[in-house]
Amino acid sequence: MKIKWPFAGDYDFNDLVVNYRTKLIEKDGQALGYKIEGELVGIGASYHNGFAVRLVQNSGSNIKRILRSQVNESEISLIINNEVQTHTVLEEGVNEAILIIMPDTWSYVTNQSGCSFFRTENGCYTSDKVSFTLSVSLNAGVSSVNAPKYTLDPFIFGASGYSHGQFLSSKDPRSWEVHLKNQAPTEKFNQSLFNYPGSDDASNNLFGYYFQSPNGLPWAIEVGAQWAHPKEKVDITHAYSEFKTFAESSGRESTLWFSSAKLENVVLRGE
Repeated sequence: MKIKWPFAGDYDFNDLVVNYRTKLIEKDGQALGYKIEGELVGIGASYHNGFAVRLVQNSGSNIKRILRSQVNESEISLIINNEVQTHTVLEEGVNEAILIIMPDTWSYVTNQSGCSFFRTENGCYTSDKVSFTLSVSLNAGVSSVNAPKYTLDPFIFGASGYSHGQFLSSKDPRSWEVHLKNQAPTEKFNQSLFNYPGSDDASNNLFGYYFQSPNGLPWAIEVGAQWAHPKEKVDITHAYSEFKTFAESSGRESTLWFSSAKLENVVLRGE
């Protein structure tokens, strides 16, 4: 994910790198809950950002969403690095079911001595990854048909109490978000940030275009397999030669772009 949105910056896609998998727990046509497991594997920027997942799936005009009222808040369990978390996971003040996994990702990592970032620079790969397990129970009456099974909405937002650039100096950091391409922002997003003067974003509410450049390049990506993220300040198109074709074709071409990395430009999975 890119945390300098709506400005392109170095386009290295390692500002926040998270591996995760989701399981919908269901029985007799009823959705009982979700289990989301994963690990934080890279932070390539100094800004402080939170990581969250919204229980919504967009499939063309068919939008399936879980509401906050449909989640059993008392049975939410979040464990990070084997420690039970005490912050409010189910976000308050919204209608949507938004699960705050990490209010500030930097507060969960131990950076390697001499390294500016977390697992993105040459020689800075020995810091332990951050594991998490989130279990969410749904209230009775949610059918499996109406619950997103596979694709949820992971996103990042500005962490409270930290600067996120001059253009956000007078705004609530939580109102800044970055989502996957064409995934609409949440209720807490500040709509005035779209089409910000001098930005590189081409979001358009009228046409349902969100978080993409004028050329159709995304600000965040979701890869259906483990991949090796680019090293610090390496443009993703220099690490993966087919990525540009994939993105600009809206995923119709070069669908396996992530399988042909330029090895010297990425952080290998074993590192």
